[in-house]
Amino acid sequence: MVPGAFPTGRKVIASAVAAFASSVLAAFAPGAAPVTAAAQTAAPNDVAIAVADALLWGRPMPGADVTTALPSDEQEILAAYRRREAIFKSSLTPPPRATRAEELVFAQRVGIERVVFCLFDRRDSARIAGMYALDADVGFVQPGFADVMLNNLMQKWFAPYLHLVSGDLKLCVGRETEGRRQLVVARDGGHPLIRIVAEQMIAKKRCFDETEP
Repeated sequence: MVPGAFPTGRKVIASAVAAFASSVLAAFAPGAAPVTAAAQTAAPNDVAIAVADALLWGRPMPGADVTTALPSDEQEILAAYRRREAIFKSSLTPPPRATRAEELVFAQRVGIERVVFCLFDRRDSARIAGMYALDADVGFVQPGFADVMLNNLMQKWFAPYLHLVSGDLKLCVGRETEGRRQLVVARDGGHPLIRIVAEQMIAKKRCFDETEP
């Protein structure tokens, strides 16, 4: 990790690790099934939920058969995202002699790294993705961590994603006005996939829950 990139990233505390590990066990367990058309309807709202599941929880993007309800230009963005997924290689090192909880936290960090790498096709995206994945408050339990990163951010292209994460977290803890404000910024930040997810949460007036729909 490059010191100072995200100066005040939080350490995951034991209670957060335990809660997070139980919530993602099924998603990151070996052999976990990907989202398929049989498991996910193709209505636009359901597609937005499937995309949110990938962007906010670090899971693989659903296949083209799941996202057919989206317009052709958004389909092209999703296709580009999947192509980057296919070439993604994590820069993170697994913790030695890790417990099961630590393995799951590491899997989530790799998922976050993959999301950032796939969202932003830039020369420096792999480096920033790895740094963010290490600094992120895994489990998304602290609404303020993304704001701290935003306040110190040099890579402005990364801001819409941080606004999306922060807005989602604030809706989850009842800070609706602040959350909606950040989701609007995320929506208007220029990335079509971030816009899809932000619009869904703005319309619902509540955060994305990994147990949806």
